Amino acid sequence: MSVLVDVHGSCVSRNIINQDMSKEVTVGHNFSRNNIISCMMPPVDLHIPREELHYRSEYAYRCVEYALSKETIPRLFDSEAEFLLIDFFDLCQHVAVVNYTTCQTYDYTMLEAPSFKTLWSGQQLHFLEIPTCLWYGYVDLYWSNMAEKFNNNIVLSRLNCCGQYITKNNIVEALPERVLYFGNDKYNTALAELERYIISKYNPYVIDVSKYFIADENYSSDVTPVHYEKNYEVSAWNLLRHILLNHPVQRYFDYLPPKVTADLLVRVVSDGDYLKIWQKRERPFVSFAFLDDYFLTLSEGDILNNRLWIASLYRFFEAVELDTFPIKQIALIREFAIWIGKHKTKNDFQKETVIFFQEKARYFEQSPDMLLAEFIRAFEAGDSNWIHILSCLYIMIPDDPQVAMYRSHYILALEKD
Repeated sequence: MSVLVDVHGSCVSRNIINQDMSKEVTVGHNFSRNNIISCMMPPVDLHIPREELHYRSEYAYRCVEYALSKETIPRLFDSEAEFLLIDFFDLCQHVAVVNYTTCQTYDYTMLEAPSFKTLWSGQQLHFLEIPTCLWYGYVDLYWSNMAEKFNNNIVLSRLNCCGQYITKNNIVEALPERVLYFGNDKYNTALAELERYIISKYNPYVIDVSKYFIADENYSSDVTPVHYEKNYEVSAWNLLRHILLNHPVQRYFDYLPPKVTADLLVRVVSDGDYLKIWQKRERPFVSFAFLDDYFLTLSEGDILNNRLWIASLYRFFEAVELDTFPIKQIALIREFAIWIGKHKTKNDFQKETVIFFQEKARYFEQSPDMLLAEFIRAFEAGDSNWIHILSCLYIMIPDDPQVAMYRSHYILALEKD
């Protein structure tokens, strides 16, 4: 039976759903160009005739109608969907101030509509550029109502804008100014602050993978800061599918399939351009904890000089499911420890890497209960080895409440740093 989900957000969310080829997920409502603050405000007493708008598609016109009438919340309350998928991209846009309310202006032709201009004074504002005390109350009002309606089955797709893209000639360049009004990286701090507020107060499910990707003209000619590479959609869909179908205990997901990590490492760009991506995007090593811990200890130069080799190690595990790593796959760990010692790809770390992963293989040979006890001892003693043990536990028993709690605290601590 298909899971019914409503979407309140932008292409950042909708593109994830588009990956569902098995029809395990059905979209109910799809509300776009209606940010969560304006939709909590009073409606605008106005109907704009369709012929006044340049964009006359049914979708675009429906967005304008909802922006004015504020039907989003009533329709969500009446929805039979089990989950709500949301992102905050629409907050990257200005809103028009009309009397004592605001409405989204993403469809800019609305501002030129004669019937709208008779009512609008021309005043606009941007929520991310004004004090939060003026609008966080609306955020709380929205989220508390939606959390109750959907029994906290809300999935927040975190948003991270990037002002660079990969051209058709595989060169990394700055995005043209003309597309940066679709959101740009100057809003990343305000967006992250809002997302952290929501996460800490309401504990939604979180998909946090947009931070790894940039736009790629080879995938989509419509390059904007949030039209990411195809692997964004692949990665986010894997996580969303797991959430919707399994209702996991874990609430925060920011890891990539090993194959995607390998793909990011071997992007067909020059080393100089790869360095630009590396410095702009977060490291692509929240992927497969068995490998991640080691490579996070390497310097930027080590990564850049050995990225083909590192990619080959991630590809060894590309068939491993993201959401589970059964104990029966311990044999695969042993196989890897042998395989890596015979690796022929040129690299600088062969010997020390073999020793590191042989030690990690030892952790996996213990039972989860024994390893959890060893983790707690190391954690309480201040032994930094607890980080490596936690990563193994996270692979072995990701839905254990205690492991999920420690993992969440660790992620939040890293983010604050």
